[in-house]
Amino acid sequence: MTKSLNRKSEEPMIDQIDAGLDLLNTAFLALMADRGFLDDDAISSVAATLQHAMNRLGPIREKINDEHGRDTLEYIRQIQEERVET
Repeated sequence: MTKSLNRKSEEPMIDQIDAGLDLLNTAFLALMADRGFLDDDAISSVAATLQHAMNRLGPIREKINDEHGRDTLEYIRQIQEERVET
């Protein structure tokens, strides 16, 4: 799987996944570095980083689900139903 999913980018999928994980690690470190009070600007920055990571990883997840014949919304509903049953 080296095709790009992001039409704006020609990066291979693995590079897009790595970039998304890097963003998640950055947000994690920002939250853990200051165990005290985070101001609104810091929280907004972390939120923007998390949103950027989700935007990078979302299309890849969709592509993988499509390749395995799994509709993402249907899969989420199925997981939720399984959680309710247990």
